[in-house]
Amino acid sequence: MHKELKKYLSAYKFWWTVLTVFIALLIVVFIVCAIAGNDVEYAGLVVFVVALGLSLIPQYKSKKFYEKLEQDSQYWRIVEDFEKSLPMRKKTVRFGEQWIFRKGKEGFLKYEDITQVYQYIHKQNFVENERKLKYVDKAGKERTLCNLELRGKSDEEVKQMILLILNKNPDVKIGYT
Repeated sequence: MHKELKKYLSAYKFWWTVLTVFIALLIVVFIVCAIAGNDVEYAGLVVFVVALGLSLIPQYKSKKFYEKLEQDSQYWRIVEDFEKSLPMRKKTVRFGEQWIFRKGKEGFLKYEDITQVYQYIHKQNFVENERKLKYVDKAGKERTLCNLELRGKSDEEVKQMILLILNKNPDVKIGYT
């Protein structure tokens, strides 16, 4: 597996590993306390074991994703596209020739899968507190491409990103409908 690509796409793997180790240590402490004769609730052990299993799910999914990616016939094309891609938005999104790579998202986006792109602005009490570049995929689901700076500070970069998408897929609708 290409290390740079895996590091870029991996979603919080470090923190999931820390959480898993912490829960495993809690289980060990719980068992040691039970063996030492302390009065313990065994329902707590069940809760810790279930929490351990749940903390392993994202790591299992991640492992399966990378195994499937390595077996993909286009794997080296994906790696090459990633290496040549243009980083934008503080390197949180990279635009390649065929795919868009989003940091921390295990997967990549084909340009032809995008049907609409728009800037989302959220205000609370008349004050802007969130701004994102969103897209709608072929399934009709709204998703976030990247976060933007507040009060239009990243407008020029937004224009560049939209132009990059339009160059690859001229059928994309621009703006919120």
